[in-house]
Amino acid sequence: MVAAAPGGLSRGITVDRRVCLVHTGAVTYDEAAYADLNSTLRLDGPPCRFGGRGELRRELTDLVVAGTKTATAGLLAEYEADGDEVPRAGMRSAVIDDAEMLVGVLVDERVEHLRL
Repeated sequence: MVAAAPGGLSRGITVDRRVCLVHTGAVTYDEAAYADLNSTLRLDGPPCRFGGRGELRRELTDLVVAGTKTATAGLLAEYEADGDEVPRAGMRSAVIDDAEMLVGVLVDERVEHLRL
């Protein structure tokens, strides 16, 4: 559980995203492949996997790649507690599907920090 910020207010983050490249080839994601892809695709964010493995991840990934799901939100404290990089405008990340295949490149277009 993440504690609320001083004064009882939590800080949240919203991110508007778009897929700028849909990959239809068979590229299996692994740490070594990510280093190679980084220079080719100009990736500077962590790889994105949506939901847990299984049907939910397949559905969410399909929605992201189709351009239907274009936003997300979360608590800033959760990013910090998990040691995850906080999204920033212009960040480019690989979209990884349920089979650990690269399916696209996601660009964070707008990031807004909010008090909740």
